[in-house]
Amino acid sequence: LARELGPRRGSEEITRHLNVVYDAIIAELHRHGGSVIGFSGDAITCWFDDLDLQGNPRADSSLERAAACAFAMQKGMTQFAAISTPNGKTIGLSIKVALAVGPARRMAIGNGNAHQMDVLAGATLSALADAEHESERGEVVLAASNLTSVEERFNVAAWRAEKQFAVLTS
Repeated sequence: LARELGPRRGSEEITRHLNVVYDAIIAELHRHGGSVIGFSGDAITCWFDDLDLQGNPRADSSLERAAACAFAMQKGMTQFAAISTPNGKTIGLSIKVALAVGPARRMAIGNGNAHQMDVLAGATLSALADAEHESERGEVVLAASNLTSVEERFNVAAWRAEKQFAVLTS
């Protein structure tokens, strides 16, 4: 878009398209009971808690909600598979989704009066980063090394890295 429209207009156009994509993705996230933790480049880190807002255990697990959300996000992305540019070229947008489950530290950092951020830390985030590196466009990949009965809970299309990561189909 920068080559086609120039740097300023190209930047505005890509921002417009990405806002529509993020709106669709985040709508699915909220529909499935998740929260946005932060953005980093073109990535979004999300959180699904096993507790409701009152601190009570939820009936459905965070992993099942996260997986359902991931597939809904992938389905929602099909509308962006062929986007026409002003000069008639077609570009396609897609996402890859990485999932990890386990304990994490979630905290707010910063000065609440000026700038505050929600952050996550812990080994589960390292597993999430590893799952992201194992995933490809259009896939949902689960860091499964610490999980049992993955194949009983999900349809697994393939395993990667000696069964540490499951490529899920549903």
